[in-house]
Amino acid sequence: MKRWFALLLLLSSCQSTTDLDHPPTFRFNYDACDYCRMLITESRYAAALRLANGQARRFDDIGCLRHYLHEHPNESVVRIWVHDYLQERWLRAESAFYVQSNRLTTPMGYGIVALADSTAAESLAQQLNVPLLRFEQLPAVSLSSFPQE
Repeated sequence: MKRWFALLLLLSSCQSTTDLDHPPTFRFNYDACDYCRMLITESRYAAALRLANGQARRFDDIGCLRHYLHEHPNESVVRIWVHDYLQERWLRAESAFYVQSNRLTTPMGYGIVALADSTAAESLAQQLNVPLLRFEQLPAVSLSSFPQE
């Protein structure tokens, strides 16, 4: 009986407790961006991803996330999250609406924000005279590849 209990205890300690369906915890003003290494200070611009092995990557700017994905195409990404620009909540990257403008000041200057509400996103895009984007339409590499206003 003691052997079974020891085996059960050993097996349970080997199981990962990482929740692949939720973004990692951020310690704002403490955690550094996994791309640019700057401190992550503002939740409204933050982004994150989770790898199949449970490891998390945290970013201070959606542009840093895009650079990271471009430079690590072979990583097994399970989920990507972005933080809502207007509300204190995380969004799945593929369901968010994006606005990119050099008139939006973000931590690393990429000018990309994510919004859950399509009406609010469309309104912001119209105010800035830029198109409303989806995740797969975001520029992947450099500021020079962004649409100019």
